[in-house]
Order: sequence, then structure tokens, then C-alpha cells
Amino acid sequence: MHIESSPAQRHDHRPFINRGFQRLAQPTPPSRAVDPLVAVSDKIMTDFCADFGGLETAMNVVRQQFEKAGIDVRAPTKDGLLKVIDLLADVERRTKTPAVVSASRLKRISWVKALP
Repeated sequence: MHIESSPAQRHDHRPFINRGFQRLAQPTPPSRAVDPLVAVSDKIMTDFCADFGGLETAMNVVRQQFEKAGIDVRAPTKDGLLKVIDLLADVERRTKTPAVVSASRLKRISWVKALP
């Protein structure tokens, strides 16, 4: 059975998603120090979401790949982030050219490699 909402019940969520994505893309500086690994993890997630249909569409994919890699997003490791980068690249290979996937993967790896 398919139930369709009336026009009065429909709500366009795009403005909220766009504002949320803008907030992710340009976050407010935190009031306390952030672990550099967590910051890079956030950067990887934001980058993937920006290029994979936006926050609402891509965040589920990101969550699945972090789980598959066995990574806790609140306490990532360098090795864990490198695994996640490869898993996200595998997902991107389904919809993007090899050159685009490679460039995104290398960019994200450079962020991890730049960590102390």
C-alpha cells in the first residue's frame, strides 16, 4: 500500500539540508581543542558528502564504510582512516571516472599523511 501525502503535508527539506551542509563545509571553530585525527576524519566525511550527492544521501554511505572498517568516528586512527579512504574510493568507482576517484583518494590520503 502506498500512501501519498497531500500538498499541505509535504515539506521541502532542501533548505534545511543545504544549511546543514553549508555548516559542515564551513563549521564554526570549536571552543576547545579538537583531536587532529577527528578533524581529518570530519574533513574526509565532508569531502565525500560534497561530491556524492550531499549530506543526506552520502552520510549513510560514510557511516557504513566506517563501520565496515571498524572505525570509531570519535577516536579514529591513521590506519583506520586509510582503510575508510579506500572503502569510500570503492564506492565512488561505481559512479565516477577512475581519474576522479584517484584524485579524491590521493587528496584524502595526503590529509592523513600530513598528521603528526
